[in-house]
Amino acid sequence: VPSRRVSRVSTVHNMYMSEQKAREEKEHKRGRLDARHNYLLRTVAEHLQAPQADIEDNILEGFQIELMDQFFLRPSVTLIMFCAPKVEPVETAAPATTAAPTTVTVPAPAAKPAKARVKVYITDGKNKKIETDSTILYFI
Repeated sequence: VPSRRVSRVSTVHNMYMSEQKAREEKEHKRGRLDARHNYLLRTVAEHLQAPQADIEDNILEGFQIELMDQFFLRPSVTLIMFCAPKVEPVETAAPATTAAPTTVTVPAPAAKPAKARVKVYITDGKNKKIETDSTILYFI
């Protein structure tokens, strides 16, 4: 049994270290953003009516920032597309109302659907399949 405990502790520690490394990598990428990146991210955020921080967080995952850098530096990447697949908002349940048998029950107001966080990815249109119901912003 002690070896199982050590194994679990080791697994949790490895997961923590992996998450810590991912956070550090994301912050390193965030430090590389300049006015050109911010202009594109701000423009995308305005058109999608989403917080720029959400767009930025999406772009900092994986190798998407590198594609932006290639767009700025290399003539071989002539366009980039910011794609935002449609996301259905998650509805929150309306609070239940309880009433005594002799009272009139007034329905609770319908809960407003929670706004779903926008997911955005970047592609040059060559290597990634684009979902047909996506909102796409082209930069040439």
